[in-house]
Amino acid sequence: MQRLEALPGEDGLRLHVDSAATAIPQLLRALAAAGLEPDHVQLQRPSLDDVFLALTGRPLVRT
Repeated sequence: MQRLEALPGEDGLRLHVDSAATAIPQLLRALAAAGLEPDHVQLQRPSLDDVFLALTGRPLVRT
């Protein structure tokens, strides 16, 4: 089962998924079936800081 976390943002919806290769086509099909068309879709791989934060719950560098 794919993990999905949806976060509303200022410019749209941000999704965190385990596998973008399978999630993006599924998402686009679901949107099309609902009669919705996204303005754009962007893929961003997590940085080392993102991974560290997800695993430990704290940032790599304290500010």
